[in-house]
Order: sequence, then C-alpha cells, then structure tokens
Amino acid sequence: MKLYKAESALLSVTDGALSNGGGLSVVVAAAAAASFSLSAATLTPTAGEADNLSITALDAFGNVAVSYTGSHSLTFAGANNSPSGTRPTASSSTGVVTNFGSATAITFTNGVATVAGANNGVMTLYSAETAKVTATEGAVKTTIALSVTVSPGAPGRLAWTHVTVSAGTLSSPCLFTCTATTLGNSGTFIANVSVTDSSGNTVTGLGAGHTVTVSTPSSGAGSGGAFTEPTAGTSVNLAINSAGTADSTVQFVFKAQSGVWASDTMTAQTLAGTTYTVATATLNK
Repeated sequence: MKLYKAESALLSVTDGALSNGGGLSVVVAAAAAASFSLSAATLTPTAGEADNLSITALDAFGNVAVSYTGSHSLTFAGANNSPSGTRPTASSSTGVVTNFGSATAITFTNGVATVAGANNGVMTLYSAETAKVTATEGAVKTTIALSVTVSPGAPGRLAWTHVTVSAGTLSSPCLFTCTATTLGNSGTFIANVSVTDSSGNTVTGLGAGHTVTVSTPSSGAGSGGAFTEPTAGTSVNLAINSAGTADSTVQFVFKAQSGVWASDTMTAQTLAGTTYTVATATLNK
C-alpha cells in the first residue's frame, strides 16, 4: 500500500459481507520538502511598493512539508533591475533588505513562511515588467514561478532615453545623468527625453500640456556644440506624448563642435506642465 496525501486515513476493506469492521487508522505524514509555492499580497504592485510574500514548502506530492521549519537560506530570482539600476529585494527574517540573487535568511514554521512587520519576505520590485519570481534553496526550488506585473510609479523625473551616439561609449545607465566618452569632433548625441518614476521606468498616460527644453550653454564651460534637430541652436523644445508612453514626440540631435574642445554639457528641464527633476549629460571629446 502506498498513500500520498498527508492525512489521518481510515482504511476499510470489504469482500461481500466481510469487512474489517471499524477500519484501519493510518496517519500519513508529509515527505521532505521538494519545492516552494509562492504567493503575494498583490500581483500588481507599482515599482518600489513593498509586497508581502508567503512561501510554502511542499513535498513531492503537494503536501505542506511541515518538517521544513526554522531558518533557511533562500535565493530569490526572476525580476530585473530598474532602468536606473535599482535591484529587486526581499527582506530577511531579521529585516535585512537583500538583493535578488543573494542568499536570504527566511524563517519557516511548519512548512510556511509569512511576513512579520518588515521582516521575513517583504519583496520590493523596481522594474516595470511582468516578473517571474522564484525561490531556491539547494534542490528545493519553485516549480511554478509567481507572475507579478509591476507598473511604473508616480512621474517625477526627466530622463534621456533611446540614446545613440555616433562614436564612443555611453555610461551605464545613461538615464538621469549620462556621460558620453570619446565622442570625437562633430560627433552626435541623439535621444528622446522621457518622464519617468524614481526608478527610471517611463510612465504612461501623462496627459496634455507637458513640454521640456534641452539646452547647452551658449558660452563658457561646456559650450561649443549645437542642436541640429528638430531645430537648430543652443536649445530645443520637445513636447511629451499625452497618451501612451511619456516620451518626447520626436528625438533631438546634438552635434559636437570640431577643433580644440574638451566637453559639452546639456540639461533637460520642464518648460510647461508639471515640473520634474532635471536630467543632465556630459559629452567628452
């Protein structure tokens, strides 16, 4: 006989009028932990919002592995860093905020781990995406990832997006601040300006009336280059999409000077509508 459900079973056997009377009482215990099942307080958090995890250890037959008790070292995975580079985290049993990919101490009681205050599995995701969150300890792994759809947070910053340069390299991330190196004489910096949340996720549905200006000094340090698109000069004005992704409706093109120069600088700031934190860029020859 093999029984697979953890329970108190009462087994009976009959053969016509014959039976085993009151039955045979069998207490079936769960086997050792083989996998994790994850759930969360919300499956649709905004970026940077704390989200409480519940983690259940299961045996190979789907029973709660009640022997899986005490402190265990879990590693979480399945979510990306935000555009600004902020990593997803989960809190340990003592409240230590730990990056995904690093071992996190989680306390289980009878096979289940739940959040206590800010401790023991408070998850915070920062990238606007559909994350597939898993937890692992050795051979005990999540067999079905927890799908969490993260939306951008509140609009608050301007950022350089969809950036390309004609030569050289860009800092990573190239977002709220950006540095281009070895751009060279007459090199170009092409980008949109977008409205993002504090983690660098571009927001959506911003509404009408938002305009930014991108400018470079007309003289002195950081001057010399000029914009060529969408208009020529030391500044350009860009409207932000009112619906959909809050990118500027067009890209701008900045062209560095030729001859003897060291660096050009530019700043994106609000011209009309809600005021957002500025973005800056430095272009080095």
